[in-house]
Amino acid sequence: MKEFAFSSSLSLRNGFLFCEDVQIREMQDSLSAMFSCHSSPCFVYSKQQIAENVQAYRLALDNSGLKYEIGYSMKANYNPEVIGLMRRFGCWAIAVSGFEVTLAIQRGICPENIILNGNGKQIWEIEIAVKNGCLINVDSIFDLQNILKVTQKLEKKVQVLIRLNPDINAEVHPYLATGLAKSKFGIEDGQLFELLNMMKDNKNIELVGLHCHLGSTIDNTHVFSECLDVMISLADKVKQYGFTSLSTLNLGGGLGINYRQHEHRTRRCDKLKESTKKDFESEINQLISKVEATYADKSGEIVGLISDISRLTSDYNEEKVKRLKTLLSDHKEILHDAVLLIPSLKTKNRIPTPSELIASVKERLSKSDYRLILEPGRSLIGNAVTFITKVIGVKRNGSQRYIVVDGSMTEVIRPALYSAYHHIELAEPSTVSSSQNAPPIVETFDVVGPVCECGDFLGKERALSVPHEGCGVAVFDTGAYCASMASNYNMRPRPLEVMVEGNSWKVIRTPEKLEDILSSFVCES
Repeated sequence: MKEFAFSSSLSLRNGFLFCEDVQIREMQDSLSAMFSCHSSPCFVYSKQQIAENVQAYRLALDNSGLKYEIGYSMKANYNPEVIGLMRRFGCWAIAVSGFEVTLAIQRGICPENIILNGNGKQIWEIEIAVKNGCLINVDSIFDLQNILKVTQKLEKKVQVLIRLNPDINAEVHPYLATGLAKSKFGIEDGQLFELLNMMKDNKNIELVGLHCHLGSTIDNTHVFSECLDVMISLADKVKQYGFTSLSTLNLGGGLGINYRQHEHRTRRCDKLKESTKKDFESEINQLISKVEATYADKSGEIVGLISDISRLTSDYNEEKVKRLKTLLSDHKEILHDAVLLIPSLKTKNRIPTPSELIASVKERLSKSDYRLILEPGRSLIGNAVTFITKVIGVKRNGSQRYIVVDGSMTEVIRPALYSAYHHIELAEPSTVSSSQNAPPIVETFDVVGPVCECGDFLGKERALSVPHEGCGVAVFDTGAYCASMASNYNMRPRPLEVMVEGNSWKVIRTPEKLEDILSSFVCES
């Protein structure tokens, strides 16, 4: 069986999934010996992938000639090992709580390189930031009032940025859009000069920048350039108003990652759930008949492309997909039928690269003297972590097929919370077949966990080989907003985490025990 590379750090080799040069199945066996029944599920990190992600931003920014800083958004994933890596890679820390500020300092990040964000900072959190000399984002009038109270109490000066709300639609899930007029974050234009007047004669506060964060999973760059135009215009006005220390524009983060990059491998056919493979092939043959009737002697290449692309076992080929869409472009009805049968023909938004993000703001920013701060989180850590779980069993209820695994929404909540897509693959060859030497049986499954909720699913309608009990299952791109949002719902222990480097690995978080879950409760009877 040939190799298949999902990324530079994740690949299939003879049917077994590898993170860098570590075989996942072998690692699972070792973890089982170390932690017994709590060895699965687990999060597996690639140090190489994290380094590549940071380097992609740094190269783009270095080549731009702009003054800049990269701040890692800790809320995406606050594993202390990751925070230490980000420090070694030269990143600042972007915190949204007092504990995140404290952790960043403990992991060696200079307090001057930490920014405390948040629309509802508590006094104790502000005190931590002020005492240590961190930057603070001002989010509202009451937020500024609280900051001023703390600086007066501690008799310390603080540098701040003001978070603007530019009312720009980032075109993302409503829960992830943070720059709209009705967002709970930031201030609207009309409040800006009220804040400035509160700051103007106060010697404990220095305004050094403006901040904006439009949202998360952003898949276009025009919103960043649009936002920058607003920020530069306001920054110039603020400086003219007397705040000459304003030197920084913080564009926030939000750049998405391509969660659906490999979707074609397991969602080859929209109708596969209710159709047998034979039915699907029949529908493909009907499509081919339409093509032959319409294109006559010119149909050969089109028929060949449809046959190749629609095969359930074929690898995705971008050039073939583009060629087929071009050939069918003059017959919209046939193209529509083809797209219904072959989802890989659907037009998807391409995720911009860090280089394209920087290019979208470079010209405008280079004409000013402002320093740029970016706050990526997802695009630094998201694709660097894979959630590895094991099959408990396979079941059928009516026409619905389920793969039940030991991982769940308590570790990977994004599908339940946002209806988010995560690619899923078996981490090893299936041993289930219809007969000896026969290929694995492929069926359509919902991949679900054992949590007592109907919303506990990791993926729906995935065409996968029928797995054996104990088979490893990999949920891709779980580095951001998965482990950091994990819970103990159903009294499930939060899982262990492993860092891979080359052909070696180490545990960077042990699985929780019952006493860990109960340690903060006080029981008198």
